[in-house]
Amino acid sequence: MYFWPKKSSEQPETALPESFVLEKKPFWKRKWFWGVFFIVVFIVVFSGGDDSKEEESTGVPSQQSSGTEALCPFPGSWSYVSDNSLRTSTGDNLSPWNIVGDPTILYDQNKFRMWYTAADGRVNADGGGNGGIAYAESTDGIQWNVWKDNNSPAGVIDLVLITSPADWDGAGVETASVMRTPSGEYRMYYTGNRPPEGSNHYAIGLATSNDGIRWKKYGKGPIFEPKNQWELPTCMNSNDPRSCSNGGVLEPSVIYDSKEKIYKMWYAAVGTRDDFLTFRIGYATSADGIRWDRMPEQVLDRGTSNSWNDYLVSHVNVVPDPQFGYHLFYFGAKLAEYCENCALQRGHIGHAYSTDGIQWQEDPRNPILSPRKGRWDEWAIGGPSVLVKERELLLWYFGNKNKNSIAESGIGFVKAACRQ
Repeated sequence: MYFWPKKSSEQPETALPESFVLEKKPFWKRKWFWGVFFIVVFIVVFSGGDDSKEEESTGVPSQQSSGTEALCPFPGSWSYVSDNSLRTSTGDNLSPWNIVGDPTILYDQNKFRMWYTAADGRVNADGGGNGGIAYAESTDGIQWNVWKDNNSPAGVIDLVLITSPADWDGAGVETASVMRTPSGEYRMYYTGNRPPEGSNHYAIGLATSNDGIRWKKYGKGPIFEPKNQWELPTCMNSNDPRSCSNGGVLEPSVIYDSKEKIYKMWYAAVGTRDDFLTFRIGYATSADGIRWDRMPEQVLDRGTSNSWNDYLVSHVNVVPDPQFGYHLFYFGAKLAEYCENCALQRGHIGHAYSTDGIQWQEDPRNPILSPRKGRWDEWAIGGPSVLVKERELLLWYFGNKNKNSIAESGIGFVKAACRQ
């Protein structure tokens, strides 16, 4: 979820200098939020369904065929499985305050399993709230049961990954990528925001679990930090992370390639290149999923001038094609759609295909999804998470109705058939 501060009237419309800040602050800690979350939110009633049975998808891709032809290089038109935002079995939103985002979904143990950014509905003594990663399950991908401890009161949920001020990610955790290793262990790669609050200095952390619910953070620091010039934050003291701001690596998408026997990670990075501060997408590989070798250049950059994604590309999700190659889904934003004083910026979802995960071919239908006028997602959409089933691609995303409040967010669900 992206938040931009007011842009100076002196800035040109076609370029943003390094001094222009891309603010991405945990929503549960933003002062403006607590004045607006009490707004009465129109609750969209759950409808629709799909009883089709899914094949197992644990984040460990099966051996790809020896052929060189993808099953589904570019899908057809996307249709809405549910026209409304997804709900629980009791018709509630997936977060008590109607704040959800950035889903990551597996089909595992004969059910859909979703981890997503959320607020838990509790108000702290200082008037703030708790945010982190929540968890839910579903048999059809539409109606969800949100996990919570049996002893927790009504009206709240429990988060499966949180932070504390003393942690390296003490300013917030969000936007996870969950996968399973060949041994069956669950791994969650997630975005960590370094202290102090408001610095917008990001790195990628790792947590492990035996069941996908009870998580333990790996080590006392991130497993992936900014290194390339276009990933680096601005630092007053390069040896002190607390002096850095407005940059870093975030929003990972991790798979294990069983054929090459390596972990592959695509990630977003925010930094300055060619005097333009923005988000780009990078790529790294690892033998153990902890120590990474990255490419020096981004594998997906913002689009050309006046294109639908000429401002930034981020929120990446990569899934292997069942036969050959990879699908990349991502959030893109257009500079001309920049909105001053908005709680959440407008954006769209795009798709690209690659034979090697490095060189990407844009989908000719891009953007494949856009905000829908008059619907629950009419202002912004983003955070795609995709599963491949037979000759269909299933895509979940977050959407928001109100540009002035993130307290009207939900998760959507669409699908598309393969076409040659």
